[in-house]
Amino acid sequence: MFLIHAFLKTILMLWFRPRVQGLHKIDLSQPSIIIPNHVSLLDAVLLSFCLPKGATFVVNTDIAKKYSGVGYLALRTGAAVYPVAINGLERSVFSYLKGKLRILLFPAITITVGTPFAIERDEALSMREQKASASDLILRTLQNELFQSRMQPNVNLFDKVLEAARLNGSAMEIAKDMGTAINYRTLLIGSYLLGEKLKAELFGKPVVGVFLPNSVGHLVTLLSLFRIGKTPAILNFSLGVRSLLECCETAHLDTVLTSRVFIEIGKLEHVIAGLEAQVRIVYLEDLKASSTAFDKLAALARFAARQTAQSVENELILATTSIGIIVGAFLAPRLIPLQQFTRSLAYGLGMFLVVALFPWIHVMPIAICFLLLIGFMGGVFIIPMNTILQEKGKQLVGSGKTIALQNFVENALMTVGSGIYYLIVFAGAPVSGAIVGQGVLLLAFLLYLANLRKRIRG
Repeated sequence: MFLIHAFLKTILMLWFRPRVQGLHKIDLSQPSIIIPNHVSLLDAVLLSFCLPKGATFVVNTDIAKKYSGVGYLALRTGAAVYPVAINGLERSVFSYLKGKLRILLFPAITITVGTPFAIERDEALSMREQKASASDLILRTLQNELFQSRMQPNVNLFDKVLEAARLNGSAMEIAKDMGTAINYRTLLIGSYLLGEKLKAELFGKPVVGVFLPNSVGHLVTLLSLFRIGKTPAILNFSLGVRSLLECCETAHLDTVLTSRVFIEIGKLEHVIAGLEAQVRIVYLEDLKASSTAFDKLAALARFAARQTAQSVENELILATTSIGIIVGAFLAPRLIPLQQFTRSLAYGLGMFLVVALFPWIHVMPIAICFLLLIGFMGGVFIIPMNTILQEKGKQLVGSGKTIALQNFVENALMTVGSGIYYLIVFAGAPVSGAIVGQGVLLLAFLLYLANLRKRIRG
């Protein structure tokens, strides 16, 4: 039995990699009742592998039927009740919600232990009333714990829609109005397309007014603004001109997005005439008319790449890594003489180690240092390799063909690597797992080069 338990624990913990939060709250030295939500066949099994030793799982259908289950037990024993929120297993292959939710092979699993509470008996109430009150309290507490465990402050709504499309499938219908219905794919592609068009119009403007009806077009506009980092201020078209102008002044708006069709159907020409005295009106139809075939292909490519919302953090990552590459490329000739170019493998191995550790770094100054190291080691690793390839290629086929072939291979490998990364993430694996997976591929390539060097020297 011990071997079976250890085997199952190893397999399931490696498969689902659950993140457990609040485990320190549980005190099994006192009478305790642990109440998780139940969404799959694996809830109790996976929870048993994460809880402290001494926890006992009890299933008694008679208690559940006759005495309102856990509420009755908590009421009679006075034990501390621990609400536990399990998220992610509802999308696993063991889910009870198959057919209702899209199933993932590697869903992200979190187990969150909430604050314990006790249920006191009230002698002024009948036992039936106390049991009903206890059951209601437990239900509301567990629902609140589920909400708290899923709440994510300081996130970009566009990125959450992008994640929802990955979880539920891009073909799922997400919005509908009087005239049309769209799925995740159309919504996101439209947001990419409109967002790029709005960049130039809204340059240097952190807040922009939105004067649109409740429609699919309104939703696309909001997501496009979220994606490019702009804050939309939604203006109520039922207000008068004076009230709208006061709103614009309060929100420091000098640009308002609207639609000619909306203005015409709503007979709001007088409102626009009043607004134009103080703010610039941008019509969505004009932006749509200016979209070229290239713009549409670019939006489709961004959707295929699942490009996330633009942020200061993304720009910081790119800038920091680029600085590291520049420094590494500058110092490479001094650190690695051409005659000893194989020494650059050590820097490649160092880059692998830093990449493998990077997903577990959550402190910004340390993350910046890691990004600088990744760029630096990448620069020192690549430059000597490029130099020797061009030197030998020049002797064999000429400089032009060598550079062309080298660029083709490098770009092809970058495309394949990006494709592998996005496939791993699309399959439901966490981003950290995808990064480590890419690091493992790098390590395999380095080991191949090391073996090749050994054979050449031998």
